Amino acid sequence: MTPRRGSGPEWRFIVPADDPEQYRYLSRVSAERPTVEVILDRRRGERRRQDAGKSDERRTLERRRATKSAPGSSSSWADGAE
Repeated sequence: MTPRRGSGPEWRFIVPADDPEQYRYLSRVSAERPTVEVILDRRRGERRRQDAGKSDERRTLERRRATKSAPGSSSSWADGAE
């Protein structure tokens, strides 16, 4: 169950594809409720590609940079956003 805000249903039930009985039941009991949507999950298997040569870390540069500090204080860090 996922509560939602904004347009569309407030509740979405995503039912595994191997449980069609549950899908039928939830669809039937929520048919008259416009705030409820029942979805049959059609995904199969892992969707992400497995690349043996890729590292999990994609960043190539340090994102933080040292900033100048006032005299007598220790150095500080700032994120790279400007």
